Amino acid sequence: MGMIGSIGAGKAAKAQAEAMKEIAKGYGKLGQKQYDWISPWMEAGKTALNAQMQMEANPLNSQAALTDYYAGPQYAQQEAEAQYATEAAAEATGGMGNTATSNALASQSTQLGQQYLQGLNKQRSQQFQQLGGISSQGLGATKQMGNWAYQDYNSAANVLGMGAQAEGQATMAPYSGAQSAVSRGIGLAMQAFGMMV
Repeated sequence: MGMIGSIGAGKAAKAQAEAMKEIAKGYGKLGQKQYDWISPWMEAGKTALNAQMQMEANPLNSQAALTDYYAGPQYAQQEAEAQYATEAAAEATGGMGNTATSNALASQSTQLGQQYLQGLNKQRSQQFQQLGGISSQGLGATKQMGNWAYQDYNSAANVLGMGAQAEGQATMAPYSGAQSAVSRGIGLAMQAFGMMV
């Protein structure tokens, strides 16, 4: 390679090195876009996981729930409906005023409370499972982001390595051309010397 060729090669290598740096920057921008795309799922998963942890740390207080239930309008309505149904059934069968009817009326409050607690526990269980599904999606999104980041990092590192190699070639190009010219000069001198002998 002659001096002119080595200058051209040096410029080409410098241009290649700059292009590689720009490509590496592009991987950084791509990583940010990927994070922007997936971060809502990661945040939703984190929020759901925190909610699950709060549910675990604060189990249902059955006594407080029953106290609120018995003092509220829902219990009053359900108790009135159950009492009416029990009395109507007793009247229809002629058992009004007997011990079985009295026992049924007396146990209604407990049964309604147990049904209420069962409903609350079922509701909490379903909520916990739904939160688990969301936190699993968040975990999956976090894993995906990790995979993307790993791939982007490796790709950017490879591109930067190629850029560094191109910069090295650009630095060495003038010396390569000079070395080539000196070698050719020595070769011509040797030929000329050989002709003289």
